Amino acid sequence: MLSTSSSMFSMMSASEPESQARFTAATPPFDRPDGDIVLVSSDSVTFSCHKAILSMFSLPQVEPLSPSTTAVSSISVTENSKLLDGILRLIYPVVRPQMHCIGDVFDILRTGRKYQLSETVMSVPEAAFRELTSLQPLQSLVLSCRYDMEAEMYFSVRSVIWPDKFSEEVLTLVDREDGFEGLEHVTAGQYFRLLNAVRYAPVSSPFQIHPPPSQSDVDDRLPCEQDGSRKGWFQNCDLFDRIPADVHVYSTLLLDLVIPAHKFVLKFSSSILADYIAQSETDGTAEFTGITTIYLPEDGDTVHDLIRFCYGSWSSSSSTNDSNTHDINLATFPALVAAAQNYEMAKVYEVLQTTLTPFIRSDPVQTYFVAVACGWNDIALRAAQKSVRIPLRNKYVPQMEHCSGRTYQNLLDFRNQWIETAEKVSQYYHEHAVAHLSANRNTDEIEGLVSEIIARESTGCHKGSIPVNNIPKVPKIMAERLIVEKNLSMASVDTISKQLDRVLGVALAKVKLRFS
Repeated sequence: MLSTSSSMFSMMSASEPESQARFTAATPPFDRPDGDIVLVSSDSVTFSCHKAILSMFSLPQVEPLSPSTTAVSSISVTENSKLLDGILRLIYPVVRPQMHCIGDVFDILRTGRKYQLSETVMSVPEAAFRELTSLQPLQSLVLSCRYDMEAEMYFSVRSVIWPDKFSEEVLTLVDREDGFEGLEHVTAGQYFRLLNAVRYAPVSSPFQIHPPPSQSDVDDRLPCEQDGSRKGWFQNCDLFDRIPADVHVYSTLLLDLVIPAHKFVLKFSSSILADYIAQSETDGTAEFTGITTIYLPEDGDTVHDLIRFCYGSWSSSSSTNDSNTHDINLATFPALVAAAQNYEMAKVYEVLQTTLTPFIRSDPVQTYFVAVACGWNDIALRAAQKSVRIPLRNKYVPQMEHCSGRTYQNLLDFRNQWIETAEKVSQYYHEHAVAHLSANRNTDEIEGLVSEIIARESTGCHKGSIPVNNIPKVPKIMAERLIVEKNLSMASVDTISKQLDRVLGVALAKVKLRFS
């Protein structure tokens, strides 16, 4: 049982001058005059309670100010009146609270565990949870992921996977533009694993809400010397041999990594770091260490890379094949961008954008999630366009654990729209090729034709049914079909192919990527 003086609660004595007009009495039975303690909800509703009952659990309570004090003490709690009423009805011998809304049930479960209610008391909301989850498994999964309630996560997932009706519902929602409600509270990684579990439930391994160790971000990326000390890019940089460092930078989370630097470089890169250096010089730290020292709250990898970017040495070092090279890690890239913003490093921020751009070609899916996390929509769009040719259902990247499921749904929907648009254009040209042999249409005519094609009903194929890898080959495929079926010459087919390329390019450019 928690101490009655727990700092979790803000206590105020009823003897203190308070404007009673701003409080509202709770509904019966929590308005009785025989209560010896008052709980005040976050929305200023007063609940008259009894210490004898509250003391059976870890619910808030206080002792009188002195043995002779008769005034009733009151305690302000963080819960609102609706939730507090539900919790009290569970422990008082009164009518139990109604639990027909799964959101209310989750609130009661979380609060009941916070106050360490007994298993007997908690069995009531837990039973309500199981009943409602069997009817609303997706909503239950969203809430359990949002509040990181692992036991509820697994129960919700089982309810989604095993009944066929819910598995089909999940896959149907994937094809909708907006997915399902609350998707922003589920990580993209969790959503990815849920979709795979639904697709392969009969043969898949047990569902994992959290990423397996092999897919988790590596927290300790910086290599160590034999003596256990950390080594970084500066050990391969002769600059510090020619011009010794006059400031040491530490991460408060990785104190065994000493990052040498030069005051002038840091001051030039950030006025905030300049202030840190000035403060260190005035507080006398250098007298004990022999060198100016500053400490930054970011993790060691972020601090290491941030200082490296201040020297502009990223490109020259990352292009080498040296095994000690500290290569860029896209999984931790957003933290580096956030640090550059926090320290107002405008130049470093610009270089980071330039650094990420080449990864659009080599790792478009990871780049998409990184760009979204950084708020770089232009890069995210280009990465999404590049990732269209990748089978996304089997593609996992670590950054998915740090982006919302909505971000992943937006990418899936963009891919579906892209494929559907390409399908409509190619189908239209196959059906009407002879009537459109001019490859010299002007821009307005092309725009009008694209609008006409996109407005047509879908061919009825399921989204994604056309192999994406075939999209660049559409002109060749059509050429073979047109020569055989319509007895056209190669010159005519070539004209159609060129026009198709133009129309397809305009049509695909109209596919929008949502950022929500």
